[in-house]
Amino acid sequence: MRKSVKQSQSTRKSTPQRNEKDVQQSADPKLRWRWFAGAAILIVAFAVGYPMVEMRKRLDSLESELGRMSNAAARARAGDFALKQELERTKAERSALKTERSSLQGQLVKATSRVNQLMDDIEAAEQAVAEATALTNQTTALKTELEAGKAERDALRKKLDQANAYIEQLKDTSLSARPSEPGASGSSLESACDARDYLIRTIVFEGSGEAEIGKIAIGYVVINRKRSGRWGDSIEDVVTSPWQFEPWMTRRKAVEKLAATDHRYKDAARIADEVLMGAVADPTEGATHFLNPVIVRQRRGGTLPAWARGKGQPIGRHVFYAPNSDPAELQQSDAGQREPIALYHQASQVADAG
Repeated sequence: MRKSVKQSQSTRKSTPQRNEKDVQQSADPKLRWRWFAGAAILIVAFAVGYPMVEMRKRLDSLESELGRMSNAAARARAGDFALKQELERTKAERSALKTERSSLQGQLVKATSRVNQLMDDIEAAEQAVAEATALTNQTTALKTELEAGKAERDALRKKLDQANAYIEQLKDTSLSARPSEPGASGSSLESACDARDYLIRTIVFEGSGEAEIGKIAIGYVVINRKRSGRWGDSIEDVVTSPWQFEPWMTRRKAVEKLAATDHRYKDAARIADEVLMGAVADPTEGATHFLNPVIVRQRRGGTLPAWARGKGQPIGRHVFYAPNSDPAELQQSDAGQREPIALYHQASQVADAG
């Protein structure tokens, strides 16, 4: 550094001297040519060197870009290799998936076959359950029918016993008839049938328009009177007793003409048999009298017989009573209220009074 400073100082001192020399030598053509030649060389050198410098820069840039591209190519090659490896793995996985899919398809076919078999088994089981239920229902129905058959058999046996008792009762009734009475002779069975027939006809005409329970009540009034013995020892005596049952007093011909094929006779026959056999309970609880209070009050000026002034049991349009007094006394107690012209009305009243 010190030498260069000294040289620059010596150069500064010697410059005026050189300039003077140059001025002196400028006249020399060789020196001028040399100066131009040097300048030309400098220009050429500049003209040639600058592009070379620029080219060198571009070359360096290209080399740098080439290096980057080489690096990128290396990375690309590495990526391509990785991609190839990934592709190989993908191919292997796809192959494995194909194999697995084939296996799954096989399993699916087996599962489908198993499901179909299970469905068939379920249908068979449901059918078996339905058959078992049907058999259970049939068994239950058969048990019910068996129980019903047993109950029906017991009921038939009971009815048979009642029928036998009824026949014996009718036999006793027929045997108790007085021999001097017309029609008292003949077989016991005929007398029993006659007693049943009298009861049926009484129920038909006394219970006209009544419900079944009302007709049963009338039948039991006849039976209760026969049991008491106050109105006779037979059903015929009871229903034909004077001033008791109106149809036998005022409409006897109509009563006797009623055909056994008439639906009223058939219906009353069923009720009479039930009453005679005791197959139905006595709804009157032992009553021996009955009347229609509306009709009787109209015919008696608003009053009722002495035996009907207590508490009765209404059944249908009638009221049933069980007085304890003797029938003759009851008739005498009410005789003072009768006028000769009112006898028919009194008899008609008895049709509802029984």
